[in-house]
Amino acid sequence: MNPRPLTLIGMIHRVAAVCLLIGAAARSDAQSNPREYPPLASLVTVGGPQVSIGSEEEGPTLFGEITDVAVDGDFNVYILDRTSHSVRAFSRTGRFLGSAGRAGRGPADLSWPISLFHDGASRLYVFDHVNGIVVFDTRDGIMTHQRSFGAEFRPTSACAFGDTLVVPGWRGDRILHVFSADGRLVRSFGEGFVRDTSERVRAMANRMTLRVNCDRENNRIYATPNSAGVVRAYQTDGRLLWERELPDYRGAQFRATEQGAVVISGRFSTSSVLRLGQDLLVVSVRHFELVRSSQVRQGGGRGTTEDREFVSYVLSARTGQLLTRGVGIPQLGATRGDIVVGYEHDPFPRAFIMPWREARR
Repeated sequence: MNPRPLTLIGMIHRVAAVCLLIGAAARSDAQSNPREYPPLASLVTVGGPQVSIGSEEEGPTLFGEITDVAVDGDFNVYILDRTSHSVRAFSRTGRFLGSAGRAGRGPADLSWPISLFHDGASRLYVFDHVNGIVVFDTRDGIMTHQRSFGAEFRPTSACAFGDTLVVPGWRGDRILHVFSADGRLVRSFGEGFVRDTSERVRAMANRMTLRVNCDRENNRIYATPNSAGVVRAYQTDGRLLWERELPDYRGAQFRATEQGAVVISGRFSTSSVLRLGQDLLVVSVRHFELVRSSQVRQGGGRGTTEDREFVSYVLSARTGQLLTRGVGIPQLGATRGDIVVGYEHDPFPRAFIMPWREARR
């Protein structure tokens, strides 16, 4: 992964010819031997929306950009709206309960909010890339700010085992960091997902946003980058249990150049990794295409993105074995009991509560 520019025209022509032959052979092989997976419904089924939260009219259900959702032990749903720098709470029936947050750098403010996590008891964590980890108490669905910490980790997501918080982020050459209830760093573990020989590439690639899930029943942590098709399972003591590459994943590529390190945008982005049922791990992936426009994207460059479909990878949580890959399940963000919460932006930003069940195997 550290290509050098070629200076001989003949060498360029030879390499180009070889690449064309290999590409043609790969396409021919893919067409003659397409991958076949069991249908998603043979493992897990997601029903239609029981409740839809979102509208095009002024009010608490008008969202600018939903970036994540969470659900608590009472099945109240929390929706993070990056445009308004706020979190809004709704009951399981869609009744508006209240909101918290505003643009700024002060207590309870949100500057660059990315994701949410609820511990199922009384704490909601908002992960802000600038302000750090913003913690709210959510008894009765009312959000009261408790504290903020960890801004130096530039957090993007997390999960919890009781009072212990597992926060992903590239720091000290490790990707996962365990915090105590009082915000003290306990330990760090996990190698970067990219092990390129170029230090610049490693530093850039391993700063990718990570999605994590804490399996409290089995004392495991599942982690996956949002722009690369790899999933890992760790024991809570930091021991790596398994690692699985996701086939047919069109993620970002990182390259070293004479000017430094560059990223080539992919067409897949992982939005969540959720633990379901007895032994299912569902990785929800957004498949999108870039559309030319004059609009400047948040990550740099011009253009907009247009969703094509949502791809679901279903793995064995115990072994990492890929069980199936397919489309048909919406973008999922959170789960609790027999429901999952998803969200979309077309025809307008909205979240929805859906029932799910595990198929018998």
